[in-house]
Amino acid sequence: MVAGVLAPLVALDAKALSEAECAMTVDDYLKAECSKRTRQLVARMEEHVGAFERQAKRARAALEDAATAAAVPAQEDDEREGTAASEEGGDVPCLLGIKGPYAGETFWMPSAPNTTTRLVIGRAQACDISLCKDDEVSSKHARVDVRNDTFKLVDTNSTNGTFVNLGKLGRKAHVLRPGDTVTLGASTFKWAVVPQP
Repeated sequence: MVAGVLAPLVALDAKALSEAECAMTVDDYLKAECSKRTRQLVARMEEHVGAFERQAKRARAALEDAATAAAVPAQEDDEREGTAASEEGGDVPCLLGIKGPYAGETFWMPSAPNTTTRLVIGRAQACDISLCKDDEVSSKHARVDVRNDTFKLVDTNSTNGTFVNLGKLGRKAHVLRPGDTVTLGASTFKWAVVPQP
């Protein structure tokens, strides 16, 4: 039936159809073909979704590994979170490079209590903390507002954003605490309060 109806329209070769297909009505044949194609498309879609989920899982694991890759010296006094210098130990807050072009480098913060300071972080040489080796950092990417013993990180409308503990920093300032990870461009740092050499 199907071959006879469709032959004049599309020059369908009856030999390409099975006997069961030739016995079908046009509606039944089209429904069967649609159902078959739908199953094929769903199977292909499930393969692609599975591949995407595997890639996302690998990327998530890589991000978690990067965030915990470098060990930061243990903090003995948790009450010093976000503070400048300890009077007894002379500990100073700093950004420890753990990934990217600044891995292994340390950027020390000012340790004078009862002061207000604004430190600009960016790719420009004139910045207080210059990350000129990282092309993904904006010229004036972020800043650290130091007020008394508190250090607040603020993104200054950077192109690629500023991330704290894998979350994108919005318009609000983030009070830095020992153990926080800070990512600017391709550079990841750990905020710590440690003895300055």
